[in-house]
Amino acid sequence: MKKSFGTKIKACALSALTVLMAGTFTGCVEEIEESNRFTFTGELIADHLKKHDKYKNFRYILDKAKIGKKAGSMLTTLSTYGSYTCFAPTNEAIDKYIEEKYNEYLESVELNKLDPTVKIVNTGITSPELEDLSDSMATVIAKNHILEQGLTTIEVGNGAFPKKTMNRRSVMLGWRNDENGFPVATADGIDIVEQNIETENGYIHSIDGTLAPSDQP
Repeated sequence: MKKSFGTKIKACALSALTVLMAGTFTGCVEEIEESNRFTFTGELIADHLKKHDKYKNFRYILDKAKIGKKAGSMLTTLSTYGSYTCFAPTNEAIDKYIEEKYNEYLESVELNKLDPTVKIVNTGITSPELEDLSDSMATVIAKNHILEQGLTTIEVGNGAFPKKTMNRRSVMLGWRNDENGFPVATADGIDIVEQNIETENGYIHSIDGTLAPSDQP
């Protein structure tokens, strides 16, 4: 009888502790700000990019970008396990970037015709069509958006990401307030429209612009 009573006491105590811990945990969860929550997809970075049509142009670039002569594409790399941070531009961001760089190149060509002393600007983009993008330029663009270390905006906080991109350039994380006063994370001044998308091999930060090919002084 004593043993049975003691067992019941232990069971009651354990139940009370469980309820108390559940209440405490629920209280903590309610205090986490919505903007700091993680979206866990249970998939690899490449899987997530393939799943969402808004990254179609970026996927095309990643698939065209080569790591080395014998290695596969950048998209293949993001299909393997490891640790990466991927800044993923939307289709509109890629289109805008190619248009701007093409117009910059075209304008310099026209000026050069009028004045041969004016240098033609080598933007690496000589056509407004995505399909005409060279493998080398696709590689440059792709490497600008990949870090070989999975990092969240919360871990970085503010300032430069501790790891440079695969193109050896720094990315600066900053913050601004939108029209409603809510904080918006930025990468080199470009808005991160969706941050901290967690995958099996790192994090994706969706951006509405394209990161520049080189460091700015």
